[in-house]
Amino acid sequence: MRIISLIIQREYLVRVRKKSFLIMTILGPVLLACIYIVPAYLMLREGEKRTIAVIDESGLFSQSFENNKNISFAPINTSLAVAKEQVRQDKYYAVLYIPKSILDKTHNREVELFSKKGASIEVEDKVQETIQKKIQDLQLKQANIDTDLLKQIESYEIAVNTANLEEEKEQESNVIASSIVGYISAFIIYISIFLYGVQVMRGILEEKTNRIVEVMISSVKPFQLMMGKIIGIALVGLTQFLLWLLLGFGIIYGTAQTLGIDQQTMMQQVENRQPGLSQLKEVQKKPGLQAKDIYKGLATINFTKIIACLLFYFLFGYLMYSALFAAVGAASDADTDTQQFMFPISVPLIFSIVIATYIVQNPDSSIAFWTSIIPLTSPIIMLIRLPFNPPLWEIGLSMALLVGGFLGTTWLAARIYRVGILMYGKKVSYKELSKWLFYKG
Repeated sequence: MRIISLIIQREYLVRVRKKSFLIMTILGPVLLACIYIVPAYLMLREGEKRTIAVIDESGLFSQSFENNKNISFAPINTSLAVAKEQVRQDKYYAVLYIPKSILDKTHNREVELFSKKGASIEVEDKVQETIQKKIQDLQLKQANIDTDLLKQIESYEIAVNTANLEEEKEQESNVIASSIVGYISAFIIYISIFLYGVQVMRGILEEKTNRIVEVMISSVKPFQLMMGKIIGIALVGLTQFLLWLLLGFGIIYGTAQTLGIDQQTMMQQVENRQPGLSQLKEVQKKPGLQAKDIYKGLATINFTKIIACLLFYFLFGYLMYSALFAAVGAASDADTDTQQFMFPISVPLIFSIVIATYIVQNPDSSIAFWTSIIPLTSPIIMLIRLPFNPPLWEIGLSMALLVGGFLGTTWLAARIYRVGILMYGKKVSYKELSKWLFYKG
């Protein structure tokens, strides 16, 4: 154990003292802050004031456009040719031409928007929304439908409050909040396993190609060397991860307070930028569902359990996959040789992310159960299910099998590592690897 501790200490100190580690530890939170702060800051800034000239030959729409802080509409009576020239001279940002035939069903219902450099999406959406709404109101009046009554009906919203029934105790829940927490937790595990697992593989491959490992093997056993490297890099990753969290949140919220960015704007940026959450971007448009409901739902989630399980699945998921990555590094002579062995290892992780959306929609399905139990997929899938409160026995079984999976893969990896680490100049195949597992000595 003392030898493994020395190897862990060496791996940890060598890596944390590198300039690249220090640069990425500082640069990571800064880039993270830019991703969230800059768009939020731009949302709060007033954009360039744009004036749109409106030529309305139908006489129905010129007074329907509402001005805002960025866009204003100015009805004019000049010809379209004169208006276009005024746009070229920068008197107007654009000119909107609405023909008489806009309501004629026998013609295409199209309007034309002319600008000097191309109209922005904001302007185009504003024009389209206003004209469509006006046409709908006119058609409703022609059909003798009370538009005010229709608006009252459309504005009537129903909110669905969900609750979990657990041991005769009702517990409030929120599907959107649970989905967000599940996605974020799973993505953290996915990135961590790949990032630091590949570091283990490359570190072993580098020492093997430089023949450093030949000297080290003369003093320590291959298993001790492999475990020391895996645990040492795990501690490096954990250190960097904790520093990223502390510095990242500090920079983000410190800068937000300085620039006067409110919490809701920040949360909107977080929601819009989380991988796998594209289907949640329309959450604010759903009837009866507001940001405060999501915040209230987040308060009902047991974050102590989530964080504890996150650390457990990160640790043992990383250890299990790092043992496999270590075996790949030992069995290869160059980066190009690692590709054939990395693909089978990567498939379960990629598959877990691919089915993440299905798991969120069906957290109690048979697929969700089995993928959260199988060790190769459980680090990601179980974290997606956790906010939906799966039974405790399923969590316990998943953890036990993950520990068993770690021990099994470590044994297999050690059998490959002890042979492959000193083998050079030979193209290794899967058949050859299977032979290494049964070598004695």
